[in-house]
Amino acid sequence: MINKSVLSNVSRTVTPIAQSVLDLLNLSLNFKVDLPLDSAAIVLERMEKYNDIPSNLSGLVWDFKKMIGPMNFPTSGGYPNPNNGTFGNLEISIGNEGSLVIYLKSRMFARKMDNPAMHEAVFKTIGQRYKADEINVETTNYSGNITVKARLWWD
Repeated sequence: MINKSVLSNVSRTVTPIAQSVLDLLNLSLNFKVDLPLDSAAIVLERMEKYNDIPSNLSGLVWDFKKMIGPMNFPTSGGYPNPNNGTFGNLEISIGNEGSLVIYLKSRMFARKMDNPAMHEAVFKTIGQRYKADEINVETTNYSGNITVKARLWWD
């Protein structure tokens, strides 16, 4: 589930963007901010938990990375793709829509190995694991570039 050594290393320093989102969570009931994955983990670790929001919510980011995985394109002209091993295919937004909301997005780039149904199932599993009150998942396909988006909302 959560690689605690990675989480403890990342969570030592609150980045300026993470601090700004932590402040916004206390000041605004309507916002959405796109974040780097590591900053999102810091925000979810340090934010004030209320109602039934799980205390281990920062694990959601690590589960997202682990379950979807990094980009892995085939070689081209005998050379590996420089994007392989990165998480540029994954995006996360944190906000408030009257209560905490998290948007997850994964992009697939017309590769035969990509499976949108698997991504949909992962997003639903993550939402259930972290006890989201609403879990909405949608898939779009524009010219073979597939995007799976999830909206997780806690009351």
